[in-house]
Amino acid sequence: MRSIKKNIQLIILVLLAALYFAACAGMPKKEDIPTDAPVDVKNQINRLYATDANDRAFAANLLGRMGEKAASALPFLIGVLKTDLGLEARANSATALGQIGDKQAVLALINALKDENVKVRQMSLTALGLLKDAQALKPIAKGISDPNQAIRLAALKALGNLCDENAVDAIAAALKDEDAKVRQQAAFSLGEIASKKATDALIAALKDKIPNVRKKVVWALGKIKDVRAVDHLIDRLHDENTEVKKRASLALGEIGDIIAVESVIEAMYDGEIRKEATQALALFGKPAVETLVEALKHRRRRWVVQVSSVALGEIGDERSVEQLVVNLNDKSWEIRSWAAEALGNVGSKLAVEPLQKRAAKENVPYTKKSIEEALSRLGKL
Repeated sequence: MRSIKKNIQLIILVLLAALYFAACAGMPKKEDIPTDAPVDVKNQINRLYATDANDRAFAANLLGRMGEKAASALPFLIGVLKTDLGLEARANSATALGQIGDKQAVLALINALKDENVKVRQMSLTALGLLKDAQALKPIAKGISDPNQAIRLAALKALGNLCDENAVDAIAAALKDEDAKVRQQAAFSLGEIASKKATDALIAALKDKIPNVRKKVVWALGKIKDVRAVDHLIDRLHDENTEVKKRASLALGEIGDIIAVESVIEAMYDGEIRKEATQALALFGKPAVETLVEALKHRRRRWVVQVSSVALGEIGDERSVEQLVVNLNDKSWEIRSWAAEALGNVGSKLAVEPLQKRAAKENVPYTKKSIEEALSRLGKL
């Protein structure tokens, strides 16, 4: 009985050895290792021929970390990807090919998308995204319909990295995927490509039930900067989720359509998004100055005055100086302080004399300090 077991074990070892050497037959010969390659690169290429699969996987990993320096390892890593029996060795080789960044690996990586193992296909998709070669677009796009979530995610990330407008329709279809993470990644990838071809699909996705998906959709619309999205983003300023509202205000600022300025100002009443609304108003830039100057006059709406002052300071347009000087003499020490800070940031010489006059009679320490700091920025203290 023992002899039978030993014979079976021996047969298994012989078969494994045969399979290993058959796999090695698809590799370049060791003699082909470039003599002029860096020593550490040659050492790891040699390890790709180790009988231990873990050693081969480790060598592939190290070669990938070397990046372009390991370019001479390309044919050997391709050989491992094509023929190695070790899952980790193939997966690590795919990753390494992407990290090295040589487009000669594209066809081998495309072929690896048919690998029986999910991880190998996943790493191959990621590598193709890093190589940014247009010929990989269609093979990558097929992964969007894969039943495995990890493959769908990897395909969408890769297409986003390609930044090719031709991928928009395929990615947009994934906005209807049953998995929320996939929908979220689809929105992110569309934002990276930033093509107006995606606007309609993203607007429709603003109704997604999952807040994180809506947040990424809003972000993508901000990156695309299509004015067709403005009204829909204004609606999202009243979203039930705070993060979506924050991102909507910033997206409106990035698009920069003056029509949205008043809506963003109104949104400042929502204390949860006041910071983002301020940033958004500054993003509108000079076209928003007149509206923001008018907002400075609403002294009963303190938060509006504060945020408008900050935004005008960041925009730096002299048209705001006159009303800021009026606010510099307001009864409210807060409004005076905000005006002083804004005048210092605008940087206009027109503000020097009004600031000096106010400094002479200001008796609120915080406000006086704001005035002095403004004058210092203007070089007049």
